[in-house]
Amino acid sequence: MAKSSLKRSSLKKTWPTHGRCDTTGRIVAVTAFVLTVGAVGCRSSQPPVRIVGVESSAFDPLPEPTLAGRPRLHFWATHYSVHVARDVAPRGHPLLNPQGKPLGPKLERRDWCDAAMQGTVRVLRRAGVEGYQFLRLGEGEEVDCTRRYPKHKAIGRSRFRRMRHAFPKGAWGARLVPYRSVAVSRGEVPHGTVLYIPDAKGVEVAFPDGQHWTHDGYFLVADTGGGLKSGHIDLFLGDAQKNPFAFVKSTPKARFATYVIDDPDIVASLHRAHEMPPPKLHAEASKFDGPKKRTKPKLSHLLVASPRPSRRHARRPWVL
Repeated sequence: MAKSSLKRSSLKKTWPTHGRCDTTGRIVAVTAFVLTVGAVGCRSSQPPVRIVGVESSAFDPLPEPTLAGRPRLHFWATHYSVHVARDVAPRGHPLLNPQGKPLGPKLERRDWCDAAMQGTVRVLRRAGVEGYQFLRLGEGEEVDCTRRYPKHKAIGRSRFRRMRHAFPKGAWGARLVPYRSVAVSRGEVPHGTVLYIPDAKGVEVAFPDGQHWTHDGYFLVADTGGGLKSGHIDLFLGDAQKNPFAFVKSTPKARFATYVIDDPDIVASLHRAHEMPPPKLHAEASKFDGPKKRTKPKLSHLLVASPRPSRRHARRPWVL
């Protein structure tokens, strides 16, 4: 027990300092030239993360923001990921397209309902791996998911489409990035908004292929969901099934500080990583899962900071 605890504590201490240089022992043994070369090699704090299907710069570390004077928001969070299931055809329940026609694979009831709830599923078939994404609700119910998700009675009418990339697109056409993308309630926060969560900074996340990355605290609003409430954000974990963030507890009682970042360089970097479409394409992209009626974003209400609670903010406990 003590041995395993020692290993865990050692990992916590050594990982954040990965790539740092300790020149104490070199000063006596090496020349000034070697010290100069060693200093240049210390600029990278961690190895670059490269994930198939994700923009190469998506996980480049971003500078810490200046939070002084910025309004502090108060959110709570859940998480979602790409569900992995096995094709059980000829039995099972088929994934249907918006016209109600089978797309090919058939899943067990539990996998079908989980795929509809998560919004994305990666199906293991004999011919290989195929990805499918929730598109919209259809007319008839294909699977009764009320026993597994009693609060979401409509997901049994979910309709899907085949994905061409490793990870799905968000409601506005942006490519979702693991540990970077978040979903919000429709009309709550404008899409493309950069959020900074101090509690996420320094958290070590692991990818299924064994790569590790120390989070810098930045996220991008790139998706939406009908089941999300006000003051609630949903973090996308990609293929990972385990949540690495201690502040994500899936309860409104566990709220945390969040800041909106408007630094143009940081915003541009995260937009590139998500392949964010230009503004003129947002309306077209949003037709898949976006609101049919254009609504005014409520970000202005979120940014109101009052030292004393008022009736106006009584319904918005996420405003500090």
